[in-house]
Amino acid sequence: MMSHRNHLFWIAIFLGAVSLAFAPAAKQAAKPASANRYIGPKTCMQCHHTYANLWAQVKHSQLLLDEKRTPEQKGCEACHGPGKQHAEGKRKEIVAWDSLKPAGQNDICLKCHQGKVEADLWKQTPHASMEMACVSCHEVHKPVKQDDLLLKPEMETCSGCHDLKDDIAKKYHHPLPEGFACGSCHNPHGTKFEGMLAQTHDALCQSCHGKEVPKPESHKAEDFMMTHGPAAKADSRTCTSFCHQQKEFCGQCHEQYKK
Repeated sequence: MMSHRNHLFWIAIFLGAVSLAFAPAAKQAAKPASANRYIGPKTCMQCHHTYANLWAQVKHSQLLLDEKRTPEQKGCEACHGPGKQHAEGKRKEIVAWDSLKPAGQNDICLKCHQGKVEADLWKQTPHASMEMACVSCHEVHKPVKQDDLLLKPEMETCSGCHDLKDDIAKKYHHPLPEGFACGSCHNPHGTKFEGMLAQTHDALCQSCHGKEVPKPESHKAEDFMMTHGPAAKADSRTCTSFCHQQKEFCGQCHEQYKK
């Protein structure tokens, strides 16, 4: 007959074996169910191979296919959501980009682009209030010739909405004929400064002209942009009240042209 001590010993062995047998299952049960909804980019590319071949040439693909990214942040599913049901035949069970409003599209972009674009600043811009989407200006699926995935060259992109003809004629306002672009002074994704300027007026002027403001060679000179001659002479009070008593004064004279 088995002694009481031996009986307890075998019970302990049995319980230990049971716990080891169920340990992997318990560990697997702890895995989030949502992780099983993601199928990975290779599965997507088996059907969407035309897009895949183009997308492979875009910087987006190189970043989104990084093995260190989690399933919900990787490949096509980073933007289009989990694709398991879609791949199993439920075609509508996917985030269809065209079905989203611009704000919804932009929220997806901002999940990754928070470093370069601040969501709070973007949402305060006229661009956001007009319900512009990131893809209105940027191409995300196929290669383009322009930097920053722009669909068109920068000036062409801006002039699609903004009438720049009058501004180009005002060389004291927008120095565009001199080789500048809109992005030289403005940040279309939002800033803390009026007119979506990238910096204050004075800082922008000094970034090219330096802190030493050009002095007029003659008050009779015709080139007002550089010498400020004829107009200043018409009202000599302007010389001392606005400019020559302060060091940073670009915005004082050009205030009326900033819009």
